[in-house]
Amino acid sequence: FPLQFLIHRSISGGSAAGSDINDISAVFITHKHGDHTDGLVSMTDLCSWRYKDASPEIFLPDMKLAELLRLWVEEALRLWVETTEACPLGENLQFRPVQEGVFFDDGTLRVTALRNGHLPDGSYSFRLEAEGKTVLFTGDMKPTDGPTADYARFTQSGVFDLVVAECAHFNAMKYLEPIRANPPKRFCFNHYSTRFVESCWHLRKELENEVPVLLMTDGYELTL
Repeated sequence: FPLQFLIHRSISGGSAAGSDINDISAVFITHKHGDHTDGLVSMTDLCSWRYKDASPEIFLPDMKLAELLRLWVEEALRLWVETTEACPLGENLQFRPVQEGVFFDDGTLRVTALRNGHLPDGSYSFRLEAEGKTVLFTGDMKPTDGPTADYARFTQSGVFDLVVAECAHFNAMKYLEPIRANPPKRFCFNHYSTRFVESCWHLRKELENEVPVLLMTDGYELTL
């Protein structure tokens, strides 16, 4: 893509896993748990003084997060804001709500929010469409039976070129039957617990002649 998009990735030193903050067009947050949102604190802080030309749209599942970020950054800058050219949070950042259905479409990327069962008050998986390709990003799903309760429902809509899935809350073998029922062209784990890694490899073995299964790590790049 000519512009870059992030789905709850960590920010460090003005970059997000190699992406310069100035190049980021939009950020999509699936839910408000800290392991999926803590990078926003660094990003909004840096955009308030160091990267003032950055103007990404930040899509939040709960708009209360925008107010909390504002308070955090204001306090962080309070003691030295008079001697800098820092701009108040919000002048260059655009906070938007994630809403079920299509909530983002800039002509390059179309993003659809799919409500899942991870949180009772707002958590989403994302369907991303661009250049004739379709990707499902599951985010965290229903803790007990996400693959059968959420994933199976989402994949009934058609074949995905890529699925980026979690395995932090359940044994990966729970994906086996839903994948076989509606197989994607590729299936990747990007958020997995050490206690379930062995089951991820087991799933890969079971599907080795049906669907490619990968375990992704930080910095991993994949071309569709």
